[in-house]
Amino acid sequence: MSTDPTELHGLLAHSEPKRTTRTTMRMTPFGQLRYDIFGDAPVRDDGRTPEAQTALTNAARIAAEGRIADAITLLTKVGEAAPGNVDIARMLGALHESADDTRNAQYWYRQAVALDGDLRSVVALGSLYGRAGRTADALALHSYAWEHRDGSASDDDKVVCESYLASLARTFDAVGLRDAADLAILRHGTDPVFMYYMAFGHILESHADDARRIISTVLPELAPDDRLAQPFLDLRARVNGLSTVTAGGGSGAGPTPPPREVNLDVFDLNALVAHYLPPRGDYGVATIESDFGELRFDLHGPKEVYGTWSDHFDALYATTQSADRAFGYGLYDDAIDILTDLMISAPDFMPALRLLADAYMAKGNYAEAEYWIKQYIAYTQRLDGVYTLSIVYRQLGRGADSLWLLDYLWHNRIEIDWEIGVQVARDLLWMLSAEPENGRVMISVGERAATEYGRDPWIDFYRGLGYLFAQRIVEGVDTLRTLLTYVGANDELRRRAEMLIAEHS
Repeated sequence: MSTDPTELHGLLAHSEPKRTTRTTMRMTPFGQLRYDIFGDAPVRDDGRTPEAQTALTNAARIAAEGRIADAITLLTKVGEAAPGNVDIARMLGALHESADDTRNAQYWYRQAVALDGDLRSVVALGSLYGRAGRTADALALHSYAWEHRDGSASDDDKVVCESYLASLARTFDAVGLRDAADLAILRHGTDPVFMYYMAFGHILESHADDARRIISTVLPELAPDDRLAQPFLDLRARVNGLSTVTAGGGSGAGPTPPPREVNLDVFDLNALVAHYLPPRGDYGVATIESDFGELRFDLHGPKEVYGTWSDHFDALYATTQSADRAFGYGLYDDAIDILTDLMISAPDFMPALRLLADAYMAKGNYAEAEYWIKQYIAYTQRLDGVYTLSIVYRQLGRGADSLWLLDYLWHNRIEIDWEIGVQVARDLLWMLSAEPENGRVMISVGERAATEYGRDPWIDFYRGLGYLFAQRIVEGVDTLRTLLTYVGANDELRRRAEMLIAEHS
């Protein structure tokens, strides 16, 4: 790529007629660029008046509420009173871009570049070009920013690195991608974004083991709702050959799950989390090697693994958020319709898979919830999905299977979030309490849970009940009396504890 900034003039200069009667030509590293002056106020300094800064803060808040048009109106009005404010110009570009108005986004990003020619505006315009399919133009601007980033603030430099890597990924430049990712990691550490592009570069060069090592290191550290979780899952799918599928869905009755005895020392997790009914995907199935053994994943749409995830996932997240809003209002059928359509374009989009299972659970359709949470487990291999499946099994009357899953989760609780760990302990103790002979197990689980999770009324209640089941009456009564010191007067748990204390005192 050329390092002569004047060669980028055609990408940065306004190409449409001026929008105002007043304009000025500004000297930048890229040559003279036209800046349209809105309003009658003079261009003073950089336009960063207190009113303008307040407007930027308010516009960001309004936009976060989904009121993009209102945010644009606010900044446009304030910008007329404070021409020359590069932050307003750049935010107007971002707001128009979020509204899918590429033409106006380009206009305002070019306004920002004309004001000061700083790298943030150049990078923003380059990213717009990349998302619009202008790969070469995006790479030209991002390459310039990459070559001139020395001296930038750390946060700005990080944005430059991310944008340059995204442009390299669009060109499938494996060597350049890995080299740039390596330099970014040296400067900023093992940020998951940089590790993603490093792994993608290895995949492009067929270095499967190197890619797999990076993915296995980063993916377990990402929360399910992290914006990078799905892209890393896609990389894992590619490196493990998920794109090779078996055509056809099959028909006929499927095998029933094998019978099992409830034995808390033996795990047969695969039989519990794997699909056992015939495939339902119209685009075949994929076989995934997981920690739970071999799992089937049904493809409800054609699957393409994307290397430039930022271009693709913004739209998917927006659609999923629309379904989530419907879910929040109790419009479960609407949420299901939105998500079912989404499965055609993105059959393995993790947030949508999870929300679809939740929507069917909220409707009380636990058979469908079982199917979709198993899809989620197959693709993500996340234990939060296994916990949800335990709830589904209880609702389907499969208490023994639910107990198996809870016991597995309890023994692997180091791998699950704290909140889910508490709930696993509660549910496991509750299910064990159905049989008094489980008293010793309840004591073991309850004592460990109390040590690890602290004071919790349900854990303490069932721990006390376990003592009573095991005929350790004094310890049981003492535990329940301690419970009474912090449980509310009208709490149902308090009434139950008082009854047990009265029976055993």
